[in-house]
Amino acid sequence: MNYEEELQQKIEEGKLQELEKNDLDVRAYASIFKTLQNAPQYVAPPDLADLVLKKLPVKRKRSLLQNDFFWLAAGIAILFGAAVFIAIRINYVVDLGFLNGMSAYKGLIIFGLGFIVFINFLDRQLVKNNKSSV
Repeated sequence: MNYEEELQQKIEEGKLQELEKNDLDVRAYASIFKTLQNAPQYVAPPDLADLVLKKLPVKRKRSLLQNDFFWLAAGIAILFGAAVFIAIRINYVVDLGFLNGMSAYKGLIIFGLGFIVFINFLDRQLVKNNKSSV
């Protein structure tokens, strides 16, 4: 039996000697044992499990979003790398002369890009709302 166990036994039995009662460690142990004998006064709210479960899916959604961005970046990097590799392999020379004919359609191109971004945003909002109702 070690010192702490002997001390606990003496405290429980009330057999502490006068010298030991004045010791700071003994008084600390006695205070701790007295406190541990009482039942805790804390009562968990009845919906504690629900509160915990509400927070768990949020972390999972963030993880999925990060995973999507990782795969998007990886796909773009692989496509870009493949394009550069092929351009070097076939000795491609950049000639942007075709853009001169498209300069009259700048507004149409900007509108088209904006419309695609809007449709993508709208699709994400509708899909997010439909998933929550399923």
